[in-house]
Amino acid sequence: MTTPVRTDSGIVETGGGPAVVSAPSTQGVALAVQDALSNQSPIRIIAGGGWLDAGNPVHANTQLNIQGLNGILEYSPGDFTLTARAATPLSAIAAATAEHGQWLTLDPFGSPHGTLGATLATASSGPLAMSFGLPRDNVLGIEVVTGDARIIRAGGKVVKNVAGFDLVRLNIGAWGTLGVLTEATVRLRALPEVDRTMLIPLPSADPDTEWWKGLRTLPSVVVACEAFTGTLATRLGLSPIPAVAVRMCGNSSDVSAVESMLRDLGTPGEAPPSLWTDLRACEPREARVMRYSALPSHFDKLWAHVATPGNGPMAHASVARGVVRCFSDAATTIPPIPSMLAFDVGLRVERGHTTPTVSAPSATGDLMRRVHDAFDPQRMLNPGIMEAV
Repeated sequence: MTTPVRTDSGIVETGGGPAVVSAPSTQGVALAVQDALSNQSPIRIIAGGGWLDAGNPVHANTQLNIQGLNGILEYSPGDFTLTARAATPLSAIAAATAEHGQWLTLDPFGSPHGTLGATLATASSGPLAMSFGLPRDNVLGIEVVTGDARIIRAGGKVVKNVAGFDLVRLNIGAWGTLGVLTEATVRLRALPEVDRTMLIPLPSADPDTEWWKGLRTLPSVVVACEAFTGTLATRLGLSPIPAVAVRMCGNSSDVSAVESMLRDLGTPGEAPPSLWTDLRACEPREARVMRYSALPSHFDKLWAHVATPGNGPMAHASVARGVVRCFSDAATTIPPIPSMLAFDVGLRVERGHTTPTVSAPSATGDLMRRVHDAFDPQRMLNPGIMEAV
């Protein structure tokens, strides 16, 4: 039986697993970090718990649960900005902003109930990154508790803010190793008049470069352009053939014009409204997820290598960004690193601890260590989750 113990920083639950410290406030987080420093006991940061199998294994015996840091603190529809605590679900932000005809264009893979803090800490992005940028491009300000228990606010609550060092972008994608994200201010955008997705069957297992180039040169009304293997299309409830989903957001005349352009590439059909939500949550439970990346100009060759064995593994790709994500369950395997290709291909393990993530080059690693020395010199926060720090 678990016995909860109250401390200055929150409640510690002890039992068969690691101790869990619940911090319901920013001050509580700071006190928890101070306790960790005093006891020389590193901590793992958790909220919704959806990313515990991502990154490298964390070497910590205590979990810092920040689920209590939940809720929207300030919303200014006129300024298109919103400030929320780190454990606020993205679904709650979507519901609040939709009432004012606005949306937060962050669509990381996983459940729509994933938290704002985890999305920013892992720099997770989805198909909308093609048009609206990565998480770092959508965050105006943050509050963090550093590894030496300082509470720092960086950025601001307005779109234009250039004072000081860019500590905002430094913390986005740091996986909590520079500080515990407790609060963030994000920029919003107006919901489009029309939001429609069309599906185009891929013309062959190895389409020519010109076909892919046509997709990359579509107007800005196209906010996402994602290719699927037939295996993944089946999992999404679509026809079991490789296809490309093209999402168009704009006014009715602009969307109609793009639909006419798509007919030059194939025979488009309208996708079900749930497609993008289904895609976000399509990864099999306990899946191993790999992300390949290359210059967009090489996308056709990368896609052909990764996706064509048989009907291909479960994989999807951002055509404009040159990013391909593959995932496997117990019955499938992921293609090896395409080392035989005549161009550079990046590879990273997104989920699953079967192999470590790619290490940073030595020069980059030295810089990363110096940055971490400034914000978490004792390596109290998520130790081991990133390489070379």
